[in-house]
Amino acid sequence: MGPTDGREERRDSGLSSVGADKPKRETEFNKARQGKGFSCFQFSNSPVFVAMGPTDGAATDGGVSEAEKLRTKTKYTRDPKAYDRWKTLVPYLYDFFTSHKMFWPSLSCRWGKVQSTEKYFTKQRFYFSEQTDSTSPNKLIVGIWDVVKPRVASAESLSNFQENCKSPFLHVRKTIYHPGEINRLRECLSHPDWVATHTDSQLTYVWNIQTQKDRKAKDPSQEPNMPDIILKGHMDYAEYALASGREPGVACFASGGKDKLVCLWALDDVITSLSQTGGVGRTSVNSGGLGSVGTQELDPRTTFRGHTDVIEEVAFRPNSSHEIVSVGDDKSMRFWDERAGTSSVIVVENAHDSDVQCVDWSPIEGNYILTGAADATVKVFDQRKLSSGGSCSRKDQELLCLTHHKEPLLHVEWSPHEAGIFGSAGEDGMLNIWNLAKNESKSSDVPPQLLFQHVGHRSQILDFQWNPEDKWTIMSLSNDQADGDDGSDVNEWDITGGTMQIWRMNDMIYRPEKEVLEELEQQRNKLFK
Repeated sequence: MGPTDGREERRDSGLSSVGADKPKRETEFNKARQGKGFSCFQFSNSPVFVAMGPTDGAATDGGVSEAEKLRTKTKYTRDPKAYDRWKTLVPYLYDFFTSHKMFWPSLSCRWGKVQSTEKYFTKQRFYFSEQTDSTSPNKLIVGIWDVVKPRVASAESLSNFQENCKSPFLHVRKTIYHPGEINRLRECLSHPDWVATHTDSQLTYVWNIQTQKDRKAKDPSQEPNMPDIILKGHMDYAEYALASGREPGVACFASGGKDKLVCLWALDDVITSLSQTGGVGRTSVNSGGLGSVGTQELDPRTTFRGHTDVIEEVAFRPNSSHEIVSVGDDKSMRFWDERAGTSSVIVVENAHDSDVQCVDWSPIEGNYILTGAADATVKVFDQRKLSSGGSCSRKDQELLCLTHHKEPLLHVEWSPHEAGIFGSAGEDGMLNIWNLAKNESKSSDVPPQLLFQHVGHRSQILDFQWNPEDKWTIMSLSNDQADGDDGSDVNEWDITGGTMQIWRMNDMIYRPEKEVLEELEQQRNKLFK
């Protein structure tokens, strides 16, 4: 495990003062924002794009090989002046933005299906976790976001958000008591009412959101709900690596863990059976259910072996339930095909110079794979250029290496709507949006491919997801944890809770420059008629 492994920090962040009252925490939060820092503007080749971020020691093509050096750099997230300046730019940078302060930390969030479409907004289901302490059950929350449609939100509404308040656009619909904290959750793409969760366990839990008992009312019992399906097969903890299959109409999940195994489960028959019989009233993972209703246990359809260290992330090939890519702390990226057996079909040794912590497979350009690592680099690979049937060196295979992040990466994800567009986020509190087709930059310390930087979070970004139903809309999640001036955790007054944000950048940032200038000219003519 690397010295800056962000996965371990996720588990512990923000819990040392969980029992503190809200006013005290808010005071501590304000105190945390008084650290020394910096701020500057960075301009892309777009005439209307302005972003903020660090410029101390701009990254080079060679990257940073020693992750520990990243810790010594001043963080944007500790500079209140930079954050306050970003707030003044929100009406210009965003088409829609809302921020939701959470009492408990959260490690994962996901979009669900659209519930209804209104005149000015869309009601869309979403899921997120609550990471609590022994005084309260860990929770899986089902809610509704009112996602405002493009070009509807006013500049006044965008500029008046309060970072320490709840968002008026978020509505909680169901609370499920979860057996253990949720490190990762994934929705089943072929069955939108089913989600899978990873916790500190060898087991993976699958839940029918519709039939699970709602515990949001004051419940005298703190016993967890009973999952509808328990996925078995791991020999050690499987905490983070979790993915849902992408083949239409096929329900399957893949998982990786500390046992260095990748497990693949097929759920169609079990889900169909449970959907027909119901299952309302599950209350405890130990109760055996009510009456004849019990939890189904399922063994893997296939178990893949080959990694030599912890597996951090897995992803399915688009439109496939058989092909998987995985990455881990052995620095390798491995491709698996269930039809070819249980060994890797392609191995990229030393894909990065440190632990590879995240991976995603492009849903549009099906041969492009995106990776992020503890060395703060983001890389793009083309599967067609990788040697089949054996190992290959990364230097000859990677298409692109991006080094603009300052600290370890925790999540990368391709846009489901636009080719060549993807996001990356991590411990530096930056969520960068990249465009592979972009090849110019007006600043020497900004990579040409950088399209936009979202800097609305004040701590490490643990998770984010592009909205599959709304182009350019992103949900992002951070824990509000304070760091000392030397970069170390301030254990005596760590900030608890988290921040979830929904945002959509101004379309003038990514549209063709000529088109934007023509629109601005039209608006000018209307104003001065």
